[in-house]
Amino acid sequence: MPEESSEKCPAFLTQSDYAERLLSLPAGMDSTWMPLKRPAMHNRYHGFCKGAWQIRKAVHEGLDVQMTPSLKEPTIHWVCKECKFRSKAPNANALPDQILFNQKYGVRYRWLFLAKSHRGSELSCDVMENYKYGCIFCAAQGQSTAVHDKLDHLMVHIISKHKSTMMTPEIREKTKCVVGSEANQVEDWDINVPESNQRGAGVVADEFLISASKFFNRRKGRRS
Repeated sequence: MPEESSEKCPAFLTQSDYAERLLSLPAGMDSTWMPLKRPAMHNRYHGFCKGAWQIRKAVHEGLDVQMTPSLKEPTIHWVCKECKFRSKAPNANALPDQILFNQKYGVRYRWLFLAKSHRGSELSCDVMENYKYGCIFCAAQGQSTAVHDKLDHLMVHIISKHKSTMMTPEIREKTKCVVGSEANQVEDWDINVPESNQRGAGVVADEFLISASKFFNRRKGRRS
């Protein structure tokens, strides 16, 4: 007679079971905000959501799981505990460390990289690209982060302003960044960027368009 598996089937997992699985994900560094001062309301969390800093410390401290029952398998959403930032999991077994790929800029990243980079949001979006993000590389260097209105804007900023040749080992460790070689599933990393030998024409063009858009938006705001 076959042995019974101790692993529950997705249909019988409870919301508490899903939340408990977050405990298996790697924790961050102590005092991950340094050299910045401790993130707090008075410094507006250095341009990030409070939940983003909590997720960087330990995933389960800033991220929650919402489960909607279904006849086949439940619908799972990963949800920030501090704002409306959330994303639908691709399936009931997925964890938020799933690997994504931005083909345009050659950047591989885990979904957790987005959760650790997000700014506070008052509305939930169906498309992750439409949330606003801060730059954890700027924060790791002790600099204030700009507001990146879309994920594409953040990717252009990282590729153009944070060249791999200028990243110190400390910055790579703090941001869990792997440069060049393709990181595998079991390694503890959040973002995998290509070697920055030379910017492609597409990155240069996108950087110009984003800068121009911000310039005209500022002028428009002054007139209104």
